[in-house]
Amino acid sequence: MEVSSSGTASSDGFTPTSLNSNGFGKNPNTKDQGPNRRNDAPGFTRPAAQLPSQSYRPWWHLPDRSTNEGSASNAQVKQGRREFASNSGKFAGDAPGAKGERPFYLSSGNAYLPATSSSSSGIQIVDDRLGKIVGGNEMSYGSFPWQAEIEGFSATQRRWKHHCGGALISQWHVLTAAHCIRARPKEYLLVKLGEHRLDSSDSHEETYKVASMVHHTNHRANGPYSDDIGVLKLDREVEFNGFIKPICLPQSDDQYVPGTVCTVTGWGLQNDKDSTSLSKTLLGAKVPVISSEICKQDAVYGKRSQKILEGMMCAGYLDGGIDACGGDSGGPLSCKINGRYVLLGLVSWGDGCARRDRPGVYVKVSHYLDWIMKSVDSL
Repeated sequence: MEVSSSGTASSDGFTPTSLNSNGFGKNPNTKDQGPNRRNDAPGFTRPAAQLPSQSYRPWWHLPDRSTNEGSASNAQVKQGRREFASNSGKFAGDAPGAKGERPFYLSSGNAYLPATSSSSSGIQIVDDRLGKIVGGNEMSYGSFPWQAEIEGFSATQRRWKHHCGGALISQWHVLTAAHCIRARPKEYLLVKLGEHRLDSSDSHEETYKVASMVHHTNHRANGPYSDDIGVLKLDREVEFNGFIKPICLPQSDDQYVPGTVCTVTGWGLQNDKDSTSLSKTLLGAKVPVISSEICKQDAVYGKRSQKILEGMMCAGYLDGGIDACGGDSGGPLSCKINGRYVLLGLVSWGDGCARRDRPGVYVKVSHYLDWIMKSVDSL
C-alpha cells in the first residue's frame, strides 16, 4: 500500500542545548567522550526480497487494497472495523496531553532521549497531509525523516540487501526489531538514513556502520516475537537536517488511545505471495491503533500460538487490506499526537499480510522505555 504526501517545508530542527558523545542531552556529572568519526562505510548493491516461509512472518511492507479517506478525515474504529466520519481536520483518537509527562530529555545515568515536549524531534520537513490511500502512490522524500533502512550482507550472494527498517531516536541510536539483528554480526549490517529510493542514491542519503548493538535478553522467551526490540549504535554521529531527524519517544501508555491514526512506513513487500515485490521507494499507509482487548479476542489472535503480550500492540483493520508485510520489520509506527510525531510502535509480526482479522502486531515502545535507557547507556 502506497500513500502520497505533499505539503510545505518546515525549518524546525532538533536543537538540544548540550549533547554528550552518545548524541543525547549531556549530563554535567559525567565526562564527555569524543565520538567515533569513521565514515568509510562500504558500498553495496540492491536486493531481491527473501520471504520467510512460516505463517508468522516478520513484517516489512504494505499490500494495497483500499480507498480510505485521506488527509483531514477521521478514521473511527468500531470493534476494529473501518468507519469513516466526515472531514474535521483532526484524526479521531488523537490523544490529549499525556499525564505524568517526562521532561524534554528522558534521563538515565549519562544519556537522555528526546521526549515530546520542547524539542523539534518528530517534526517533518514535509507535512503529513496524505492523500487517499490508493495503489501506486509513494511517500514524499523527507516526509518521515526518522525512517532508517537496515541492509544485511549476504555471504552467499556477496552483496548488500534490504533487510529491515528502523527508527532514528538520537544522534547515535536506531531502534529496530530484535529479530532483525539477533542472528547477524554487526559487521554484516549497514544503516542508511535519508533514504527514499533503494535503487539509486538520494540527495541526503547517509550510510553508517554499526559500532555496537544489543537486543532484549528475553527475546523469544515467550514466543518467536516476544520482547522483539533492539538498539543499534552507529559508527559516527548523525548530522540532522530536513531529511534526517529523530522521532520522539512516547511519554506514557496514555498515548495509546484506540482509534488513534498512525502511519506505518517501509520498503517491504507489496504482495506477501510474491517475494520479488519489494518496493523500491518508501511507502506508507495509515492504520488505527486497535485495543489489546480486541486483538486478544479468539477471532483475532487469542487462539494463536504467539500470544499478544504486554509489550505488544495492534494496529490496522480487522477487515484486512492495509498492513505492513515482509521487509518492513523494525520500522516505525509514527503517530501524530499534539502536533508532533511519536514512535508508538515498531513493526514486529503478523499472521500473513493484510488478512481479515489479522491486524499488524507491533512492539509497544512505551513498555520498553527503561530498557531503552539502560541499553543506550551500555553501548
